Amino acid sequence: MVGAASCGGTADSVDTTGVNARNETSTTPAPTPSVPLLCGTAAIVGPEAQMDWGAKSFGTVTATAFVGADGSLCGASATWNATLLISEEITSEAIPLLNARATKAHSADVNAVSGATATSQAYSRSLQAALDRS
Repeated sequence: MVGAASCGGTADSVDTTGVNARNETSTTPAPTPSVPLLCGTAAIVGPEAQMDWGAKSFGTVTATAFVGADGSLCGASATWNATLLISEEITSEAIPLLNARATKAHSADVNAVSGATATSQAYSRSLQAALDRS
C-alpha cells in the first residue's frame, strides 16, 4: 500500500522503458513529479529509501522536503510502500510524527519513532537527500 501524510503530496514514477525497432532497450527520464506546496517556494522529492532492519527489508519511504527561498526546511511529507501489514501499520503511524519532528527541527536530523526504527532511518535518509538537492 502507498500512504501519504494528510496534507503532503505524492509523486508518481513512470516506467518509460521500451524497445525500439532494432530490439534495443531505451529509457527516457521520468517527468519531474508535481507536488503541491505545503509551504515555502519549492518541493524537493528525495530518493526512495529502503526500510531495512538487519538483512530484512520492510518496504520503502520517499520523503519530500518543502523549502523556503533561503533553502530552509519549512515542511515535510512522505509516501511509503510497506511489504507487510505490520510494517504498513507501524509506518502509517510513524510518518506523521516524523513529518512533524522534521518541520519543527527544520532538519532531517530527528529522533527515531520508538518501534519504527527502520522507517525512521529510511525517512531521514530520503529527506536529507532531498535537502541536499535544494
